[in-house]
Amino acid sequence: MTTTEFNKVIIPLKDSIFRYALSILGNEMDAEDMLQDTYSKLWSMRESLDKFENLDAYVLRMVRNMCIDKLRRERLHEDKLEDAFVDNGELVSGQGEDLRDMEAIVKKLISQLPEKARTVIHLRDVEGYEMEEIADIVGDDVATLRVTLSRARKTIRERTIKIMNYGL
Repeated sequence: MTTTEFNKVIIPLKDSIFRYALSILGNEMDAEDMLQDTYSKLWSMRESLDKFENLDAYVLRMVRNMCIDKLRRERLHEDKLEDAFVDNGELVSGQGEDLRDMEAIVKKLISQLPEKARTVIHLRDVEGYEMEEIADIVGDDVATLRVTLSRARKTIRERTIKIMNYGL
Protein backbone atom coordinates (compact mmCIF):
# COMPACT_ATOMS: atom_id res chain seq x y z
CA MET A 1 0.00 0.00 0.00
CA THR A 2 1.45 3.34 -1.02
CA THR A 3 1.37 6.50 1.06
CA THR A 4 -1.43 7.89 -1.08
CA GLU A 5 -3.52 4.73 -0.71
CA PHE A 6 -2.84 4.69 3.04
CA ASN A 7 -4.03 8.30 3.33
CA LYS A 8 -7.09 7.53 1.22
CA VAL A 9 -8.13 4.33 3.03
CA ILE A 10 -6.83 4.47 6.62
CA ILE A 11 -6.92 8.16 7.57
CA PRO A 12 -10.72 8.47 7.03
CA LEU A 13 -11.20 5.84 9.76
CA LYS A 14 -9.94 8.36 12.35
CA ASP A 15 -13.33 9.23 13.87
CA SER A 16 -14.49 5.64 14.00
CA ILE A 17 -11.24 4.48 15.64
CA PHE A 18 -11.34 7.31 18.16
CA ARG A 19 -14.99 6.76 19.16
CA TYR A 20 -14.46 3.02 19.48
CA ALA A 21 -11.32 3.45 21.59
CA LEU A 22 -13.13 6.04 23.71
CA SER A 23 -16.05 3.68 24.31
CA ILE A 24 -13.67 1.01 25.57
CA LEU A 25 -11.10 3.11 27.44
CA GLY A 26 -13.38 5.83 28.78
CA ASN A 27 -10.77 8.56 28.54
CA GLU A 28 -10.26 10.99 25.67
CA MET A 29 -6.51 11.24 26.15
CA ASP A 30 -6.13 7.45 26.18
CA ALA A 31 -8.36 7.21 23.10
CA GLU A 32 -6.19 9.77 21.27
CA ASP A 33 -3.08 7.82 22.26
CA MET A 34 -4.71 4.63 21.01
CA LEU A 35 -5.52 6.36 17.71
CA GLN A 36 -1.88 7.32 17.29
CA ASP A 37 -0.67 3.85 18.29
CA THR A 38 -3.07 2.31 15.78
CA TYR A 39 -1.87 4.57 12.97
CA SER A 40 1.73 3.81 13.86
CA LYS A 41 1.10 0.07 13.82
CA LEU A 42 -0.86 0.26 10.57
CA TRP A 43 1.87 2.36 8.97
CA SER A 44 4.54 -0.14 9.92
CA MET A 45 2.52 -2.94 8.31
CA ARG A 46 1.22 -0.92 5.32
CA GLU A 47 2.81 -3.31 2.82
CA SER A 48 0.63 -6.20 4.00
CA LEU A 49 -2.68 -4.31 4.42
CA ASP A 50 -3.79 -5.15 0.88
CA LYS A 51 -4.31 -8.80 1.80
CA PHE A 52 -7.23 -8.05 4.15
CA GLU A 53 -10.67 -8.44 2.63
CA ASN A 54 -12.46 -6.18 5.14
CA LEU A 55 -9.88 -3.65 6.25
CA ASP A 56 -12.34 -1.68 8.43
CA ALA A 57 -13.15 -4.77 10.47
CA TYR A 58 -9.46 -5.63 10.79
CA VAL A 59 -8.59 -2.12 12.01
CA LEU A 60 -11.40 -2.07 14.58
CA ARG A 61 -10.44 -5.54 15.80
CA MET A 62 -6.87 -4.28 16.18
CA VAL A 63 -8.11 -1.25 18.16
CA ARG A 64 -10.26 -3.48 20.35
CA ASN A 65 -7.38 -5.82 21.12
CA MET A 66 -4.97 -2.96 21.81
CA CYS A 67 -7.50 -1.28 24.13
CA ILE A 68 -8.15 -4.51 26.01
CA ASP A 69 -4.41 -5.04 26.42
CA LYS A 70 -4.07 -1.52 27.78
CA LEU A 71 -6.93 -2.03 30.24
CA ARG A 72 -5.46 -5.31 31.42
CA ARG A 73 -2.12 -3.61 32.06
CA GLU A 74 -3.82 -0.79 33.95
CA ARG A 75 -5.95 -3.20 35.96
CA LEU A 76 -2.78 -4.65 37.38
CA HIS A 77 -2.10 -1.25 38.94
CA GLU A 78 -5.66 -0.11 39.65
CA ASP A 79 -9.20 -1.23 39.02
CA LYS A 80 -10.01 1.18 36.20
CA LEU A 81 -12.13 -1.19 34.14
CA GLU A 82 -15.28 -0.17 36.05
CA ASP A 83 -15.10 3.31 34.50
CA ALA A 84 -14.75 2.10 30.90
CA PHE A 85 -17.53 4.28 29.52
CA VAL A 86 -17.44 8.07 29.76
CA ASP A 87 -20.00 10.77 29.08
CA ASN A 88 -18.46 12.38 26.02
CA GLY A 89 -21.45 14.12 24.48
CA GLU A 90 -23.46 17.17 25.32
CA LEU A 91 -27.18 17.36 24.70
CA VAL A 92 -28.61 20.00 22.43
CA SER A 93 -29.67 23.07 24.36
CA GLY A 94 -33.38 23.15 25.11
CA GLN A 95 -33.57 19.52 26.15
CA GLY A 96 -34.53 19.01 29.74
CA GLU A 97 -32.63 17.88 32.76
CA ASP A 98 -34.65 14.64 32.77
CA LEU A 99 -33.24 13.68 29.39
CA ARG A 100 -29.69 14.35 30.61
CA ASP A 101 -30.37 12.24 33.68
CA MET A 102 -31.75 9.42 31.53
CA GLU A 103 -28.73 9.58 29.24
CA ALA A 104 -26.39 9.38 32.25
CA ILE A 105 -28.34 6.42 33.65
CA VAL A 106 -28.23 4.52 30.36
CA LYS A 107 -24.50 5.19 29.91
CA LYS A 108 -23.83 4.02 33.45
CA LEU A 109 -25.88 0.86 32.84
CA ILE A 110 -24.00 0.20 29.60
CA SER A 111 -20.69 0.60 31.42
CA GLN A 112 -21.79 -2.12 33.87
CA LEU A 113 -22.34 -4.66 31.10
CA PRO A 114 -19.70 -7.25 30.28
CA GLU A 115 -17.05 -6.10 27.80
CA LYS A 116 -18.46 -8.12 24.88
CA ALA A 117 -21.97 -6.73 25.36
CA ARG A 118 -20.60 -3.16 25.61
CA THR A 119 -18.65 -3.68 22.41
CA VAL A 120 -21.62 -5.08 20.49
CA ILE A 121 -23.95 -2.28 21.66
CA HIS A 122 -21.39 0.38 20.76
CA LEU A 123 -20.66 -1.01 17.32
CA ARG A 124 -24.33 -1.59 16.46
CA ASP A 125 -26.14 1.34 18.07
CA VAL A 126 -23.45 4.04 18.07
CA GLU A 127 -21.27 3.23 15.07
CA GLY A 128 -24.08 1.70 13.00
CA TYR A 129 -22.24 -1.42 11.86
CA GLU A 130 -24.13 -4.39 10.47
CA MET A 131 -24.09 -7.64 12.44
CA GLU A 132 -21.84 -9.34 9.87
CA GLU A 133 -19.25 -6.56 10.24
CA ILE A 134 -19.44 -6.79 14.03
CA ALA A 135 -18.91 -10.55 13.75
CA ASP A 136 -15.71 -9.87 11.79
CA ILE A 137 -14.53 -7.34 14.37
CA VAL A 138 -15.37 -9.34 17.48
CA GLY A 139 -14.57 -12.73 16.01
CA ASP A 140 -17.87 -14.38 16.87
CA ASP A 141 -20.75 -15.69 14.80
CA VAL A 142 -23.73 -13.48 13.95
CA ALA A 143 -26.31 -15.57 15.85
CA THR A 144 -24.33 -15.32 19.10
CA LEU A 145 -23.92 -11.58 18.65
CA ARG A 146 -27.65 -11.13 18.05
CA VAL A 147 -28.35 -12.95 21.31
CA THR A 148 -25.70 -10.88 23.12
CA LEU A 149 -27.17 -7.64 21.76
CA SER A 150 -30.73 -8.66 22.62
CA ARG A 151 -29.81 -9.65 26.17
CA ALA A 152 -27.80 -6.47 26.69
CA ARG A 153 -30.67 -4.28 25.49
CA LYS A 154 -33.12 -6.22 27.66
CA THR A 155 -30.86 -5.82 30.71
CA ILE A 156 -30.56 -2.08 30.14
CA ARG A 157 -34.31 -1.75 29.62
CA GLU A 158 -35.15 -3.71 32.80
CA ARG A 159 -32.62 -1.85 34.93
CA THR A 160 -33.79 1.52 33.59
CA ILE A 161 -37.40 0.70 34.39
CA LYS A 162 -36.38 -0.44 37.86
CA ILE A 163 -34.49 2.82 38.47
CA MET A 164 -37.34 4.95 37.09
CA ASN A 165 -40.00 3.15 39.16
CA TYR A 166 -38.00 3.39 42.38
CA GLY A 167 -40.17 4.88 45.10
CA LEU A 168 -43.51 4.37 43.35
